[in-house]
Amino acid sequence: MESVPASGDTAQVRRPTASEFVFARLRYDSGDWDYNPKVAANVLNSLVEYTSIPVYPEEVVITADSKDLPAFPFLFMTGHKLVRFSHEERERLKVYVEQGGFLFSDDCNHDVNGLYAKSFEQEMRTIFPSAGTLASSRRGIRSTAASSSFPTARRPPRTS
Repeated sequence: MESVPASGDTAQVRRPTASEFVFARLRYDSGDWDYNPKVAANVLNSLVEYTSIPVYPEEVVITADSKDLPAFPFLFMTGHKLVRFSHEERERLKVYVEQGGFLFSDDCNHDVNGLYAKSFEQEMRTIFPSAGTLASSRRGIRSTAASSSFPTARRPPRTS
């Protein structure tokens, strides 16, 4: 199975609907893709508390080479070790981003010169070799979903 709820229990969990935000975690073979297990619960809780966005209550784990990547507009990846994608994973991730998918990468070390950050950046340069590739793939596309989901009186708290 290419994508499953993080709980692993596929018999008891309903499938997400098209209108729900799904927290999809990217599983990749080279590193510690599941390093920070609480982040999904924290993000989902904040979405429920501070927005009107419908939320699927379970984290979904999906492999980097999955043909189902485009089904998940938001894709989270984390770790603090080396990031190395296979050729197939690079191709799938490239298509995913070029079709509007959002890949959110979190370096658990919070070290811009660390192994995760440097190897992730190198992978992104390999996948998107020309400087304007990422910017031009989304040029002219403007989403109001985020701004309309935050009622004026209930904005998310400031974190810094």
